[in-house]
Amino acid sequence: MSISNKPLLDDEPLDDADTQVADGRSSNIKRGWIYILAFLAMLPLTVGVLTMVYRQMPKRSAIVKKRKIPATNAVFVTVMSPIDSTRASNIIQTITQEIGADSAYTKMTVGSTAIYKQCTSVDDYRNVLKEGLLYSKDNDLKKQAVLMSHVAGVITTDTLPTKLYIVGKLDANEYEKVQRRLEMMAGVLRSRSDLLGKVSVVTYIPHALNKQEDSVRTLVIDQFRRMQIPVEERSY
Repeated sequence: MSISNKPLLDDEPLDDADTQVADGRSSNIKRGWIYILAFLAMLPLTVGVLTMVYRQMPKRSAIVKKRKIPATNAVFVTVMSPIDSTRASNIIQTITQEIGADSAYTKMTVGSTAIYKQCTSVDDYRNVLKEGLLYSKDNDLKKQAVLMSHVAGVITTDTLPTKLYIVGKLDANEYEKVQRRLEMMAGVLRSRSDLLGKVSVVTYIPHALNKQEDSVRTLVIDQFRRMQIPVEERSY
């Protein structure tokens, strides 16, 4: 029986096409890390603006209980504007049902202008969600922009697979500014999804009869899909 002398791994040099593909992937990875690091460098400034806008830092409403089991995934709900109690109850029920038995392994966070808290139990999360959904400030572009930057920063500093829920209306009066902010947020989350941990998005943004207001709803969805981030649109 003869044994082939051919090496198990092909040590022939890559051709030009393979080299271009490898260089392209390397360039994308470097660009992604630059995007993330540049964004993280901006976080102290965002925190300063956040302090001025809200007159205080978003902070937990209570001490977070120590997690007994390491989290394997994360859920983040960001509330852009207040909604009525009936719709809030429906959204809370849906989100907590989706977490279900995985709550022991899920890092659960709510970010809003009313409350910011990370929870370790689904019961606590249900209560915090209710406060955030009912008592957030009316939609205001400046506050929403700072909140989006803060949320993107928190998600980017973590590595867990994350589902981001975006709830409420966005200010439709300054479409171009909203577009620029969403482009930056989607770009950062795309880099985070590619390099650290997958990100998916669920939107609870109401349809509007006003064409300008409804265009913002579609803008949110389009920006994330353009960055190839999975998006599920839900009505409430």
